[in-house]
Amino acid sequence: MSNDEQNTKSFGIAKLNWAGPDFWCVYADGYKRAAELLIESTKDIYETNTIIFPILALYRQYVELSLKEIIAYGQYLNGKGSIPDNEHDLKKLWLTAKNYVVAYYQSFEQLSRIEQLIYEIHDLDPTSQGARYPFVKHKDKARRTREASFADAPMFLSLDALNGHIHELGEMLSDVTGYLSISQDLEAEARSICRSEF
Repeated sequence: MSNDEQNTKSFGIAKLNWAGPDFWCVYADGYKRAAELLIESTKDIYETNTIIFPILALYRQYVELSLKEIIAYGQYLNGKGSIPDNEHDLKKLWLTAKNYVVAYYQSFEQLSRIEQLIYEIHDLDPTSQGARYPFVKHKDKARRTREASFADAPMFLSLDALNGHIHELGEMLSDVTGYLSISQDLEAEARSICRSEF
């Protein structure tokens, strides 16, 4: 077997236990790439109309994990060092993440565009249930009726436009997380030096 054949075959074997508990970006990148692969492989209108749901779920999860990565960096820099809570509301996550972006990445000028793109994704599926189930369950017991997912959404959604928005958002979030990652490394080094001096 040639090296090329071996390399091709090894792509089918995934290592599960290599990503540590702080590897938010690895998981986020995986969800984003999976959505991109689905879009690239779409062959007909039926596929487009069915895979839109997993694509939305994957992109939404990508945004959620990216925001939680920012929050994790911010909490570390702020001296809290805890893991972001089990929140799935993208607007709430953004408001928390935005505070850390403003505090630790003050020169960032694209906050309003990031917010606009996050809110667009949030508004498509506010509860994160729409892309996963054909109906949305209400937490309020008085409203236990089932409503069709996306009943109030626009009738059509362009996969190319969605992909473009996520790509744009991803580049901006990547700039933020890259900067905060370096800031965390520098802060960790400074803390280590302080501890060794005492």
